[in-house]
Amino acid sequence: MYPSRHFILSLIFSILLFPLYNYNIILIFLSAFFIDADHYLWYVLKFKNFNFRQAYNYHVESKEKDKLHIAHTVEFWILILILSFYFRFFYFILLGIIFHNILDLIYELVKQTKKNRALSIIAWLIRHSKSF
Repeated sequence: MYPSRHFILSLIFSILLFPLYNYNIILIFLSAFFIDADHYLWYVLKFKNFNFRQAYNYHVESKEKDKLHIAHTVEFWILILILSFYFRFFYFILLGIIFHNILDLIYELVKQTKKNRALSIIAWLIRHSKSF
């Protein structure tokens, strides 16, 4: 899903939650939108290039399989879930992440596409490790 759609839908979602969570919706919005910063991180680490526009175009056009977007992995979600039991701050981040991933799933179902990213850091490391 394009960043502009994530931005708008996350903003609407957060505003709808305002009566329930007050200004904590800012965390929900920021985590729902900025979770995709891991796409940029992947591009920078892979290509050693900090050009944001080129990173964006790469992810829009690339058919490369098995990209590691850390914030979109099961291990990351579990970490945030565990932290949310101890720190309320992470509960709101978790809500944003869940909303973001629901949007991604709906987009994939409607467009009948499949994301080319790893769902697990451990599985990705095993697939890309020379020592295994």
